[in-house]
Amino acid sequence: MIRIQPWDSDPLKKNIFGRRLGMLAVVAILLLVCWFSTPVAAQRNETANDAQIERATELAAKTINPGNEQLQVDRRKDLEELLSGIDQKRPAAHVYFYEMQPASRTSTDIFTPRVVAVTPATEGVFELYDFHGSNGSDDSSREFNRLTSTLTLSIAEAKATSFARLYLAACDAAEFGQMVRDEDELRTAVENYYYGIFNNELWRTLSAYVWWWRGYQRNAPSLAPVVKLGENGSYNILVKKLIIPAGQHPEVQQLELEISHEGKVRVVTTQLLFPPEPRWLFYDTF
Repeated sequence: MIRIQPWDSDPLKKNIFGRRLGMLAVVAILLLVCWFSTPVAAQRNETANDAQIERATELAAKTINPGNEQLQVDRRKDLEELLSGIDQKRPAAHVYFYEMQPASRTSTDIFTPRVVAVTPATEGVFELYDFHGSNGSDDSSREFNRLTSTLTLSIAEAKATSFARLYLAACDAAEFGQMVRDEDELRTAVENYYYGIFNNELWRTLSAYVWWWRGYQRNAPSLAPVVKLGENGSYNILVKKLIIPAGQHPEVQQLELEISHEGKVRVVTTQLLFPPEPRWLFYDTF
């Protein structure tokens, strides 16, 4: 168990904290080799306020990325609202989502964006859930399921798609993945990607987008999610997601997910739909 005490105004405590944080960074690197699960301690009264939780998350970020690089930590209230709406009879409370990425990103950055969740564990202790799995979807699903096992959820069939969306948003941040449900969402996401990658150059953006969209339209799949009841009572759901691999054109993938009523998720299959194979992005081809 790793405990990170919040910053204190006492200079002596600051020096002690600085030495402890250096030791924690070394320990955290060793833990990441095996499995990352960090309870984060923070002083609070009976209820933790947002500032305390955000500070605890920032300190935890230093153990995830112990270098000198400054990280930007942003609250993901959209994911909190999505989770709260899954089970309206017993809405999940006190789950806080944050996205972390370098404050100044470049094309050569090794640290990829990641989403973490923070929940109060015991008095003065917060549990950290890091969805950035080192071994892909298996690690991400395991950590996501570790979180949902504490929430006593009961997911109705009508909410299975929303829950799949939450899962993908939390676990696919490194690939900038997002679930797409119709062509409007897909078009907007692809346009925004090319517009950003070509530094707001309208002509190159339009050329790349038109090339991509025409290819996609030749054999466009249905993007609507499909939910079926599995033999074991779980939901089998087919969803499409758009991912942005580093240095490549956008890809549309189909995922088959198995979601239990309690919120446990298993990735059954993954299939690349478009383009037929990954394609590198060359900036002078449009």
